[in-house]
Amino acid sequence: MMMIPDLDTLRVVPWQESTALVLADPHWFDGSPVEESPRRILQRQLEKLWEHGLTAMSATELEFIVFEDSYREAWGKGYRGLRAASDYNIDYAIHASTRMEPLLRDIRRGMTGAGLRCEGVKGECNPGQQEITFRYDTALVTCDNHTVYKTGAKEIADKHGQSITFMAKYNEKEGSSCHVHLSIRDPEGNPVGGDHASPDGMTLLMRHFLAGQLALMRDFTLFFAPNINSYKRYVSGSLPPPRCPGDATIAPAGYGLLAQAPACAWSIECPALMLTSTWPWRQSSPPGSTASKTRWSLSRRPEETPTRVARHASPSRCATPAIRLAAPQGCVPSSVTRWWSTTPITDWERMRGFERL
Repeated sequence: MMMIPDLDTLRVVPWQESTALVLADPHWFDGSPVEESPRRILQRQLEKLWEHGLTAMSATELEFIVFEDSYREAWGKGYRGLRAASDYNIDYAIHASTRMEPLLRDIRRGMTGAGLRCEGVKGECNPGQQEITFRYDTALVTCDNHTVYKTGAKEIADKHGQSITFMAKYNEKEGSSCHVHLSIRDPEGNPVGGDHASPDGMTLLMRHFLAGQLALMRDFTLFFAPNINSYKRYVSGSLPPPRCPGDATIAPAGYGLLAQAPACAWSIECPALMLTSTWPWRQSSPPGSTASKTRWSLSRRPEETPTRVARHASPSRCATPAIRLAAPQGCVPSSVTRWWSTTPITDWERMRGFERL
């Protein structure tokens, strides 16, 4: 296997002296791409979307928790007794978040220097919890930037003698999530999801696309939450509640409409821990594309919440035709690690996920 750099992703990383970063795609020695690569799967989905005369803009909102302990100190403590960077709920609060500003400022500046466009930062509910958001871009660029951000934010925190974790559930308090926003566009970049004349503000294409997300939710849930800790984010009673009802007649099951016509888009809330460069988006596109092609009706949606769907999801559903359209034959079983559990967060989860995921 060899790695072929994508020079469109080449950038300077300001938080490391005299350092540039480039993303690369794995290829076999005969020059063919490794089809199981997550980035390649996303590229293939975008190609299929383009065959329908469509393209996609996307953005992510990723939450994390800041600790005063360095990564090595946290490891030495077995991730027990760590001191969060705030002492109480700081959702939309200013004062306690200001204490974290030296770190948050360096993350924002570092990401700006690496080519991302920061739009805002805000405190969240769990002590030390923050969210930094960046401007939307094409789906592939957004996923690439998502990877750069997660890697860079942890490296910057380490330089401050602090640590941050993107674990979906670090403790029994509020979990960290990631909203994935998606807007379908025509080749000229115009939104195609909204219709002022429609009672619900959606075009027929948008209704088909959203219907596919809902109808195939069970098939794809294991990809949105493929590990032990991410599943605990979907446990009934988990905070915040794993449900985003929006308009009850449109999006009752973990999905929400973000805007009115003409720029109608949709969003899904995922556990933060499992989000690598392309996981959320590459599994969001196939249900919508399948439904758009087969013209599924939004009225056939299942009345399900992510909690109920996750509890009944199983690896056997990864053999469905919709999944096979999205992922190569060999990569689906190995990508699934399912354990539905209501047990407390374990030491193993923190040792495995606090720093490395």
